[in-house]
Amino acid sequence: MTQEQLNQFITELIDALDSMVPVHGPFRRDLAPMIREQKYTIRQPLLIPPAYAQLAWYTVDVVVIATEMDDDGQENVVRIILPGQIFTDLFSFFKHKPSRTKFTPITEGNLLVIRKPDYKMLEIYQETQELVRHIMLMEKEAEAARSHLMSQRPKEKFALFTRNYPFADLPNKYCASYLKLDEADYSRLKADYLKNL
Repeated sequence: MTQEQLNQFITELIDALDSMVPVHGPFRRDLAPMIREQKYTIRQPLLIPPAYAQLAWYTVDVVVIATEMDDDGQENVVRIILPGQIFTDLFSFFKHKPSRTKFTPITEGNLLVIRKPDYKMLEIYQETQELVRHIMLMEKEAEAARSHLMSQRPKEKFALFTRNYPFADLPNKYCASYLKLDEADYSRLKADYLKNL
């Protein structure tokens, strides 16, 4: 990533924040130099529980999966994070608790990151508190949407999934896990859907 690209992506991120909550000159000025490029390797986790979340990310064009362990010790996809989204383990980042969620990038591209100590320096701004409330609300809405998705029968569940995710470009195993479907059943639903396009 060149410095010019980084500056462009930083502007994109700040504009995205401004679309959530109006952000003003001083906030923009202080935030911009705190945002850095996150170098990563595909399928190498960015955060592994029970580590404490000390970073928050913005995906420019990377797909990231969030996974959690169930009571049987099985790792399940609980969120698929698409380009243009901000993510971290919010509970860990804001409450200083051990993380419960593992974040793993599954495509190539560009990620931006801000460190928790830098975030703490931004707490003097009203925008910071408003953005935190907005991002937490978005997280709750995402959880509610997934709960609704999980309440559907497999065919309807898959149809809803196709409206919001680039399913054709994502590995079947991650999509099946997210939808709580057997991978073979997911593959059949996908094949039937693509055949009828």
